[in-house]
Amino acid sequence: MAKHKFSLVACARWEEAAILEWLDYHKSIGFDHVYLWSNDDDPATLREAVAPHLCGVDPFLTFNHWPARGKQGEIYERFVAEFAIETEWFCFLDIDEFLVLKGIDNIHRFMQPLENEFGCIYFNWLNYGPNGRPRREPGSVLLGHTRRSRSLDFHTKNIIRSSLVTIAEIRAGNLAGALAYFHFWHDYKLAGLRIGDAAGEEIIDYTVDFPRAAHAFCHRPGYQERMLQVAYCAHFQFKSEEDFLRRVRRGSNSGEEHWERMFLEGRHLALLAAHDEVEDTYLADYWAPRHRMLEVVRHAQLVAKQAGEL
Repeated sequence: MAKHKFSLVACARWEEAAILEWLDYHKSIGFDHVYLWSNDDDPATLREAVAPHLCGVDPFLTFNHWPARGKQGEIYERFVAEFAIETEWFCFLDIDEFLVLKGIDNIHRFMQPLENEFGCIYFNWLNYGPNGRPRREPGSVLLGHTRRSRSLDFHTKNIIRSSLVTIAEIRAGNLAGALAYFHFWHDYKLAGLRIGDAAGEEIIDYTVDFPRAAHAFCHRPGYQERMLQVAYCAHFQFKSEEDFLRRVRRGSNSGEEHWERMFLEGRHLALLAAHDEVEDTYLADYWAPRHRMLEVVRHAQLVAKQAGEL
């Protein structure tokens, strides 16, 4: 029997300022465990940032280090080979992505009516913007970024049943030119896989002639309105205007040259404006009291620790 039911898998580079909130949030909505790889040259800073989740007999976090840049696929394959057996379901999620389960805010209760019908659930991206910031500001992402795109993006993240996934099928799909599995599993020949959206409707042929079929699926009458009230993946892709160049300096993805060209040509401003279209405080309203409570608890723990060291 698996140790965990619902787990997240992530790799992080230059994310020490944001990682604790990301972990805290997903623990608050019921995830049982996180498998995290530091992709920094030196993992010490990230390890220190996540220390509250490394404590206890059964810590919330498994922490690993992968120093080679731009090897996300290899990191994910390592998870499948070594750790997937420990969890019934898993989701590959980036540190700028937060699963939003509207009105339920608990992955166990959310998945209860879906897990016997489907082996994988897709969550559309909903892009959040920089709230007009030219540069990043310290503090909470969820409390400080409340503007988003008007519409869901056809890109998705997903949660999948571990028993369906094999490295052999991942590699076969990659060799055949399949789209990235951490977005879509449709191109991978996983036996018995049935994919649904967050509202419980089966998704077929989503990646055919991509993005034509995906775009059509997401813009059917009523789909956007329904999903915005059910669940999605909040994507804080650019927390400021300078994030375009920050991605290039971070150097963890060969595709970052695209963002650099967009910035240098001035085309990034239209994208940021599109991500700042609508004010939406659902996440901020959910997170504010929990954020305050965590700050109080951790301050008390720090004071107690310091007193014990005197």
